[in-house]
Amino acid sequence: MRLIELRVDGFGKLVGRRIVFDPGFTIVYGPNEAGKSTLETAIVATLFGVGRKDDREAWRPWTSQRYATVLRYALEDGRTFEVQRDFDRDPKSVRVYDENGNDVSAELSVGKVVNPGHAHLRIPLEVFLNASCVEQGKAQIDGARAERISSMLAHALDGGPREDAALGAIARLDEALKTHVGTPRATVRAPLRRLTEELDEHRTRADEIRAALRRLDDLRSRLEAEEQRSGDLAAALGEHDRLGRSLRAHVVRSRLESLRDVRDDVAALDAERANYDDVDDIVPGRIGDLDGRFADWRAAEAHASSAAEAAAEARLTPTLEAELAERLRDGGAVDDDGFAALQRAVDEASDARAKATNAAARMQTARRSIEGGNELFGALMAGSAVILMLAVVLAIVHAWAWALPVTALAATGLGAATHRWNHRKRTVAAIDALERGVDAAVIAERDANTRVAAVLEPLGVSSIEELARRRERARELLEARSVARRAADRAGAARSAAQAAGRHFDELAKTYIVASGSREADMESARKRDARRSARDGIDLRLSMYEVRRRDVVADDDEFALESELADLLAAGVAPAPIAGSQRAFEAERASLERRCAES
Repeated sequence: MRLIELRVDGFGKLVGRRIVFDPGFTIVYGPNEAGKSTLETAIVATLFGVGRKDDREAWRPWTSQRYATVLRYALEDGRTFEVQRDFDRDPKSVRVYDENGNDVSAELSVGKVVNPGHAHLRIPLEVFLNASCVEQGKAQIDGARAERISSMLAHALDGGPREDAALGAIARLDEALKTHVGTPRATVRAPLRRLTEELDEHRTRADEIRAALRRLDDLRSRLEAEEQRSGDLAAALGEHDRLGRSLRAHVVRSRLESLRDVRDDVAALDAERANYDDVDDIVPGRIGDLDGRFADWRAAEAHASSAAEAAAEARLTPTLEAELAERLRDGGAVDDDGFAALQRAVDEASDARAKATNAAARMQTARRSIEGGNELFGALMAGSAVILMLAVVLAIVHAWAWALPVTALAATGLGAATHRWNHRKRTVAAIDALERGVDAAVIAERDANTRVAAVLEPLGVSSIEELARRRERARELLEARSVARRAADRAGAARSAAQAAGRHFDELAKTYIVASGSREADMESARKRDARRSARDGIDLRLSMYEVRRRDVVADDDEFALESELADLLAAGVAPAPIAGSQRAFEAERASLERRCAES
């Protein structure tokens, strides 16, 4: 490690010092209490820290300077570092930067403490003090080591040319040891121990006296520095007072100029405000209500127009009205109950016709089933009689083998004839019943048709289907007429609402303008007058703001008093001038100067 530069803001008696080290060899010399030991301690403290609080307080600057140092050094690999240590704050407050300005403090931490000396030299503070740095008063040889040193010197000369001077020195050293010390066994009763103790006491006393003298010199130096500082502070306070008077003159002149500007602006605004006296009678803030009423009227007018158009579209034409009257006379003349009864009569006639047709068809089928039945019955009866007579003959002649089969055949023919006769009787009875049903159905159909005709003929309607169509048409036209009437009612109500909204608008518009007959024109005129009133209110607001500004400028002072104060300052030769920085910082600086003067 090679030291490059040390800057001391404050460390012991060193204040505001900068020491640049030679690249080869640097010698620091000077009288006692010049600060050589302080410089050495500052270097060690910058690298390793000061340790305990007592040690840190022992090297605190005597003046009120900043207690800090900055050390720059280079390593063997060419890298350079700068250590910035502030002893007045936390003892751990240290920052280390490389040649590029990067903060490398975290990389040079040993445990929880940033220690660049330990990190770069690879040795702790104790080893550094014992191996590379010898503090003042730490290099001395006591009497107990003298004999050992002489023996080592003699041993070093063994085997080489013995110089007379060296041999004489060794001889004289041995003689002195025998005289004052004696043999090692008699050292306890030799006078050298007592003399050594007295010498140590005198040295201790001398060190105390020197320390007292050093403190006295330091106190004298501090007293001289404080006297110089007190004079400088008094001069600075006087200069600050002069600047304060110049600032006061500048402030007063600025305030008076601001007041003149305010008066000019107020006069201009008063003249401008006089152009808006015609809107004094307008109540501010009501144009919104008028706009709302105008919008309501426009909406009501649009609704009334739309309702009128809808009513016109829904109104029945004369042709439809005539058709409705005609349908009410025919299709509309039969109510729902009558139409239902008529529909039932038609249904009854249809049912009777269907029954008569069905019965006639069945009767025709029955007649066809018995046609030719008489001839078959006669044939069966005649054949059965002949066969029976043949059986009687055979029985008479005792041809029983033939008589029995012939008799059975005759019985079969008689049974078939009997069955045919019974079927014919039942069929004839069914035909009679069907004829009676046909007659009843015809009578029922005739009666139903008579009832239907009694309703349809007066109406001039040919069929019930036509009557149903006319009734449906009458219902449609009636619904259309009802819709038209409702649309007409809505149009009337909308027109009334539009007229009421117009009257509502006219009542409020009278407070702004004289009615012109056109609500659109009236609304536009009202907006213009309200805009002028708003412009005048803006002027009033600006006037009130200027009044606030005037009070802020004057505050609790009187304008005439300010003019008198400025005249006195100018008469005293004070030049108005602003200050660099803020007013608060200027006042804080004066308070600091007064406090430091009092402390000094």
